Amino acid sequence: MSLGLSSRFLDVPQILACTNAVRVNPDVLSDASCFASVQAEIKWPPRLPLSNNSFLAEAADYHNSWMAWDDTLTHQVDGELALGDRVKAFGYSWSRVSENVAWGYESAKDVVSGWLW
Repeated sequence: MSLGLSSRFLDVPQILACTNAVRVNPDVLSDASCFASVQAEIKWPPRLPLSNNSFLAEAADYHNSWMAWDDTLTHQVDGELALGDRVKAFGYSWSRVSENVAWGYESAKDVVSGWLW
Protein backbone atom coordinates (compact mmCIF):
# COMPACT_ATOMS: atom_id res chain seq x y z
CA MET A 1 0.00 0.00 0.00
CA SER A 2 1.15 3.51 -0.71
CA LEU A 3 0.96 6.73 1.18
CA GLY A 4 1.62 10.27 0.05
CA LEU A 5 2.58 12.45 2.96
CA SER A 6 3.23 16.13 2.74
CA SER A 7 3.95 18.40 5.64
CA ARG A 8 5.44 21.82 6.02
CA PHE A 9 5.88 21.59 9.79
CA LEU A 10 6.15 17.99 11.02
CA ASP A 11 8.71 15.41 10.01
CA VAL A 12 7.07 13.26 7.30
CA PRO A 13 9.21 10.16 8.07
CA GLN A 14 8.08 10.38 11.72
CA ILE A 15 4.42 10.50 10.70
CA LEU A 16 4.93 7.50 8.41
CA ALA A 17 6.81 5.59 11.14
CA CYS A 18 4.10 6.33 13.70
CA THR A 19 1.33 5.38 11.26
CA ASN A 20 3.07 2.08 10.52
CA ALA A 21 3.72 1.40 14.21
CA VAL A 22 -0.01 1.72 14.86
CA ARG A 23 -0.92 -0.40 11.82
CA VAL A 24 1.38 -3.20 13.01
CA ASN A 25 0.62 -2.86 16.74
CA PRO A 26 -2.37 -0.63 17.55
CA ASP A 27 -1.62 -0.91 21.28
CA VAL A 28 1.09 1.74 20.85
CA LEU A 29 -1.78 4.25 21.00
CA SER A 30 -3.46 2.67 24.01
CA ASP A 31 -2.83 5.90 25.98
CA ALA A 32 -4.82 7.97 23.47
CA SER A 33 -8.15 9.16 24.83
CA CYS A 34 -10.03 7.71 21.87
CA PHE A 35 -8.35 4.28 21.93
CA ALA A 36 -11.11 2.38 23.75
CA SER A 37 -13.73 3.50 21.23
CA VAL A 38 -11.69 2.48 18.16
CA GLN A 39 -9.65 -0.43 19.54
CA ALA A 40 -11.58 -3.22 17.81
CA GLU A 41 -11.69 -1.37 14.48
CA ILE A 42 -7.96 -0.71 14.32
CA LYS A 43 -6.96 -4.21 15.46
CA TRP A 44 -8.95 -6.20 12.91
CA PRO A 45 -8.26 -6.89 10.14
CA PRO A 46 -4.48 -6.69 10.57
CA ARG A 47 -2.93 -3.98 8.41
CA LEU A 48 0.28 -4.00 6.44
CA PRO A 49 2.78 -1.14 6.72
CA LEU A 50 2.50 1.73 4.27
CA SER A 51 5.25 3.14 2.07
CA ASN A 52 5.63 6.70 0.89
CA ASN A 53 4.78 7.24 -2.78
CA SER A 54 6.20 10.17 -4.76
CA PHE A 55 3.07 10.52 -6.96
CA LEU A 56 0.80 10.73 -3.91
CA ALA A 57 3.22 13.08 -2.15
CA GLU A 58 3.09 15.44 -5.14
CA ALA A 59 -0.71 15.28 -5.14
CA ALA A 60 -0.67 16.02 -1.39
CA ASP A 61 1.63 19.03 -1.92
CA TYR A 62 -0.74 20.29 -4.60
CA HIS A 63 -3.72 19.86 -2.28
CA ASN A 64 -1.85 21.58 0.59
CA SER A 65 -1.24 24.56 -1.68
CA TRP A 66 -4.94 24.78 -2.49
CA MET A 67 -5.87 24.59 1.20
CA ALA A 68 -3.29 27.25 2.11
CA TRP A 69 -4.53 29.51 -0.68
CA ASP A 70 -8.14 29.09 0.51
CA ASP A 71 -7.15 29.19 4.22
CA THR A 72 -9.14 26.04 4.93
CA LEU A 73 -8.75 22.41 5.96
CA THR A 74 -10.87 20.25 3.68
CA HIS A 75 -10.76 17.28 1.35
CA GLN A 76 -11.62 19.40 -1.70
CA VAL A 77 -11.29 23.13 -2.14
CA ASP A 78 -13.77 24.82 -4.49
CA GLY A 79 -12.33 24.59 -8.01
CA GLU A 80 -9.87 21.83 -7.13
CA LEU A 81 -9.91 18.37 -8.67
CA ALA A 82 -11.66 15.66 -6.64
CA LEU A 83 -9.33 13.25 -4.83
CA GLY A 84 -9.45 10.46 -7.42
CA ASP A 85 -8.90 12.85 -10.31
CA ARG A 86 -6.20 14.67 -8.38
CA VAL A 87 -4.05 11.60 -7.70
CA LYS A 88 -4.60 10.34 -11.25
CA ALA A 89 -3.40 13.69 -12.61
CA PHE A 90 -0.15 13.16 -10.68
CA GLY A 91 0.36 9.70 -12.17
CA TYR A 92 -1.03 7.44 -9.45
CA SER A 93 -3.09 4.49 -10.68
CA TRP A 94 -5.62 3.40 -8.09
CA SER A 95 -8.56 1.14 -7.43
CA ARG A 96 -9.34 2.62 -4.00
CA VAL A 97 -8.04 5.87 -2.59
CA SER A 98 -8.68 7.93 0.52
CA GLU A 99 -6.96 10.71 2.39
CA ASN A 100 -6.49 12.11 5.85
CA VAL A 101 -5.72 15.74 6.53
CA ALA A 102 -4.37 17.24 9.74
CA TRP A 103 -3.44 20.65 11.05
CA GLY A 104 -2.21 22.06 14.33
CA TYR A 105 -0.73 18.93 15.88
CA GLU A 106 2.55 19.06 17.77
CA SER A 107 3.86 15.55 17.09
CA ALA A 108 3.53 12.63 14.71
CA LYS A 109 1.80 10.64 17.45
CA ASP A 110 -0.72 13.46 17.92
CA VAL A 111 -1.46 13.43 14.17
CA VAL A 112 -2.06 9.67 14.07
CA SER A 113 -4.14 9.82 17.25
CA GLY A 114 -6.17 12.64 15.73
CA TRP A 115 -6.86 10.58 12.63
CA LEU A 116 -8.58 7.96 14.80
CA TRP A 117 -11.41 10.30 15.76
